[in-house]
Amino acid sequence: MTILASSRISWNEPSRRDLARLNHVIFHILALKGPLAIYDIGGEVRKRRLLHRKLYSVVNRRVKILRQLGYVEKVGTRKTLAASTATLYQLTPKAYLAMLLNQINLDWLIEKAWEADVLDLFRIQKLKLVDTNDSPGFPAR
Repeated sequence: MTILASSRISWNEPSRRDLARLNHVIFHILALKGPLAIYDIGGEVRKRRLLHRKLYSVVNRRVKILRQLGYVEKVGTRKTLAASTATLYQLTPKAYLAMLLNQINLDWLIEKAWEADVLDLFRIQKLKLVDTNDSPGFPAR
């Protein structure tokens, strides 16, 4: 192997674990601090021990992806020190539910839930299945 081949930088995509960790930290920061600009979110992310080298561009890209997925929403703007505007982001109820479901043991939930609550969960799941079957990519039944 030549020196040039061994010194190349590999730009691999981040692992799912890295993305999940970054998502979790962004959710946690927005849940505790309220609406923040991406620059402020990046500053809080870099205060974390394992994520202290995360660049602004990585956090910016991740927040934009979370916005497209419906976990983060724009709520307003604020003036920055450079006399421009920064968009403020906050969590949606979908993100709060994701955080809650991440902490709940489903076996415990089924044991403790009332029968009506379990039936509601089944109805929600049935609606989800109906919605996915109505999409144009699936054949009609």
